[in-house]
Amino acid sequence: FPVSGWGLKMLLPRVQSGGRTLLADAFGEAGVRVVEVAAYESGCPSAMPEQTAIALEQGSVDAIAFSSGKTAEHTAQLLKQRFGPGWAERLDGKLIDGRTIRREFDGDIAALDGYEDGAWWVQDAAAALPASLFGDLAGKDAIDLCAAPGGKTAQLIAAGANVIAIDPSKARLRTLRDNLKRLGMSATTIAAEGQSYTPDMPVDAVLIDAPCSATGTLRRRPDVLHHRTRKDIDEMVTIQRDLLTRAAGWLKADGRLIYATCSLQPEEGEAIIADYLRRPDCRLRVDPITADEAGQFAPALTADGMMRIKPHDFAALGGVDGFFVARLKSAS
Repeated sequence: FPVSGWGLKMLLPRVQSGGRTLLADAFGEAGVRVVEVAAYESGCPSAMPEQTAIALEQGSVDAIAFSSGKTAEHTAQLLKQRFGPGWAERLDGKLIDGRTIRREFDGDIAALDGYEDGAWWVQDAAAALPASLFGDLAGKDAIDLCAAPGGKTAQLIAAGANVIAIDPSKARLRTLRDNLKRLGMSATTIAAEGQSYTPDMPVDAVLIDAPCSATGTLRRRPDVLHHRTRKDIDEMVTIQRDLLTRAAGWLKADGRLIYATCSLQPEEGEAIIADYLRRPDCRLRVDPITADEAGQFAPALTADGMMRIKPHDFAALGGVDGFFVARLKSAS
C-alpha cells in the first residue's frame, strides 16, 4: 500500500551511485538534497504510522448497471444512492483531491469499512489521475494496457466504459479479476503482450500505464533505487516506445490515448512522447490537460499541457507517487 516516506531515512544513505544518478537525472543535485532532507525529517518507521491512499472514485462500485446494459443516468442514480457523502468520516480519513481519501493505516486493510463490500479500492492519489482524464466514457470502448492489478481498470468501468483489460501476466490478471469481483465489476481480460496485440475493432480510449523503472514510487519503495541501472532504463524505454506506437493504431478517429509512467526519468516520459511525435507515421497529437482537469495536481502541468508530478511538490497532501502523464488524440 502507498506509505509515507519513512523508509528513506534508513535507505537513502546506502543508495548505490547508480540510484543517486537516476535521482539526479530527474531532479538535479539540489532536488536529491530535498528528498534526503525530507527523509530525515520524516523520522523512522516506529515514529510514524503508515498512510494509505484509498481511491473512492465516483462510481467505484456497482458496475452491474454497466454490464447489464442499463443507462448511464440509472447508473449515476444507483451510485448516488449507495455512495453518498460521509465516506471520509466513516473511514476516519481526509478527502484530498475530490476522489481520494487518505487515512492512517496500521492493520488489515480488509477490516476497514466498505472494503469487503467493494465500496472502494486502494490506489495512490497520483496514480488515480490518468484514468480520470478521458472525459465522458459512458457507453464507450476502452483498452487498459498493462492493466493489473486493476485500479485503473476499475476507474474506467466506474466511468461507464466497456473495458478490455490486457496484461502479459496470467497471474496478475487473476489478481485483477479477483479485485473486480470484489468491486462488483467485470471486464474482458486478455493475457497478451501489448506490442503484439490487435483489437478486433478501433476503440474510443486507450490507457497505457507503461512498465517503467518505478522511480516515482521511492517514497514507499525506497529500495527501488538499489535495483535500477541505466541499462534497465534503456530496456524500459524500448518497451514504452513499442507500446505507444502499437496502441496509437487502435483508436477511432476521435479517440484519446493517455500515456503514463510512475517514473521520474524524463527519458521514460517526455522523451517518449517527443520521439513519437517526430515519427513520420505519427497518428496522434498532444491533447493538453487543463488546470480544471488536473485539480490539486495543476501545479504539475507543463507548458505543453502534459504533467510531471514530483512527490516533494505535494508534501501538503501527505506525499504522492511521482508520475508523468500525457494525453494524446487522433490527429485526423
